[in-house]
Amino acid sequence: IPRAWLNAWSNGKTIFGLHLPAANPFVPSDLSLKQCLGPKEGLPEILVEGPMARVWHRTDLRFESPKATIVLDFQTPSAYQSPESAVSVRLLVKLLVDYLNEVAYPAELAGLGYSITNHLAGFQVSCQGYSQKLPVLLDLLLDQLAAFVVKPDRFAVVQEALAREYANTAYQQPYQWAMYRAELLLNYKRWHVDQYQKVIGQITPATLTAFLPRLLARAQLEGLIVGNISPDEASAVVEGALARIQASWGTAQIWPGEEKDLRVVKLPAGVTSVLVEPGPNPKNENSAVWVVYQVGPDDLRRNALAGLLVQLAKREAFNQLRTQQQLGYIVHMYGSNDLGVQGIAFVIQSDKYSAAHMALQVELFVQQTVKRIATLPEEEFAAGVLELCKAKLEKPKRLSELAARWWGEIYTGTCIFDRQVAEVEVLKTIKPADLAAFAEEVMGSSKDSRRKLAVLIRGSNELEQKQQQQQIGVSSNSGEVSSNADRTTEATAASARANEAVAPTSSSVDGTCPTPDGHAAASNSGSGDLAGYTATAISANEAFLIVYDLNGFKRGCEVYPAAGQQHGHRQQQQQHIQQGKGAESGQGATSDAAAAAAANAEDGVAAKL
Repeated sequence: IPRAWLNAWSNGKTIFGLHLPAANPFVPSDLSLKQCLGPKEGLPEILVEGPMARVWHRTDLRFESPKATIVLDFQTPSAYQSPESAVSVRLLVKLLVDYLNEVAYPAELAGLGYSITNHLAGFQVSCQGYSQKLPVLLDLLLDQLAAFVVKPDRFAVVQEALAREYANTAYQQPYQWAMYRAELLLNYKRWHVDQYQKVIGQITPATLTAFLPRLLARAQLEGLIVGNISPDEASAVVEGALARIQASWGTAQIWPGEEKDLRVVKLPAGVTSVLVEPGPNPKNENSAVWVVYQVGPDDLRRNALAGLLVQLAKREAFNQLRTQQQLGYIVHMYGSNDLGVQGIAFVIQSDKYSAAHMALQVELFVQQTVKRIATLPEEEFAAGVLELCKAKLEKPKRLSELAARWWGEIYTGTCIFDRQVAEVEVLKTIKPADLAAFAEEVMGSSKDSRRKLAVLIRGSNELEQKQQQQQIGVSSNSGEVSSNADRTTEATAASARANEAVAPTSSSVDGTCPTPDGHAAASNSGSGDLAGYTATAISANEAFLIVYDLNGFKRGCEVYPAAGQQHGHRQQQQQHIQQGKGAESGQGATSDAAAAAAANAEDGVAAKL
């Protein structure tokens, strides 16, 4: 080393402002594992249950890692009272994350992570990582909440970004929009993104500041703490969280009746409910369809039957609808779970075929499947059971996956933490005849027990073709959007064969329903063109009900009891009916469909929400 360099280093001048970074308070120094009581792969148990908190805990060391996950869910009755409330909570969450970007950065460098999100009942604070320093990170997050102040400059930035986020929902893929519209229809309490767009500009730093005391005036804390953390440490976490919000916001317990409302609409039985809309983006060429056959609320045996039916049919669904018919690149059959209510769902998107045509092909495939299941060889049935059992018993590969599985049970109120094992035990008892009867009950078109919803989103290709046909006097609303005559002829023939195979029924429902020939809408449909288009989306023996107004439709339907009944020990009622105008007049086997139709027909125009 040159001596000049050594002299310069020895006699160097101090450079003020240049220093080593401060010690990272989130770097763990203790990586030891806690003592695990009970079986190594046990289930969470109630740790805290009181008037303001219900928290599950499990010292789980199956992954032999010094890490843990903490989920604290603050459920408040004011969080989702109105679109303004929902947007305000969303802004609060985004501002908290914005404020934390800098101060929580050292935690991310030390291997810790966190998230703050809002949902239908409030907002959630969660963190994961090395268990020794996890309470330190959680304290930082809760301190930010406790001392929250709206900063006008950051508020303006976050508000603008959120407004763009709402506006961009119109540019989702049509199949995503179809699924979103279905959620709006099936979730009993749900606001629409259009409503969010209308109110976000009305919220100011002052109104958000005034909203916070109302938001946190009453709350219920629900949580899960799992991993390398002892019961005493977990109890301290819960006590600290409650102490912070009570000291800062004076939070009290919720009143009976203010618990989270996660009920799901019970679709009318014996009739197909159909929602038809143009896509939100007029430049998107694709049409899409989402179809669900409701199975019902959480039940281990029915869950197992639905899962087995999907297992035995999904490959053939892809083969027929995607490979052979080439309806579109997005073709999927799966088991749906909407807030604890199970279903068997299909989603398809195409730029070649109309939404009505795709919905019809789904129904034709379903009827073929019902017949095939009734004569399924025992070897194929046994192979399907074995394959599904293996899939269900596949163990989670990381702690976060396990925590997410358990938290899903807690949030929906089912709390069956060993669900996979329990459903496998039920699967082993199912016989081919049981599955055939279940398929006929849930998906058989001749059954009054079937509850079906079809959401049809019409893309620009389909709508442009309709306009061209109207200009030249041609009436055609289904089939391939392009001019491929061979495919159109094939689709028409398939529909005719299906209609001949199943004789039409004479059942009808007051409201927007078909006459006995299965393809003519009732006189109060409000739009003959829409009724005619909808008739091409169903098979000849289906009664159908056009959904014009989502809220009106929901007011005329029953709702499933909330899963679980998490707070208190209220008994679930066998029937909980929400009725709209005229719904009380519905009688007989089709009364629920008549009630839905009566409320749905209040306005007689297509819904704007």
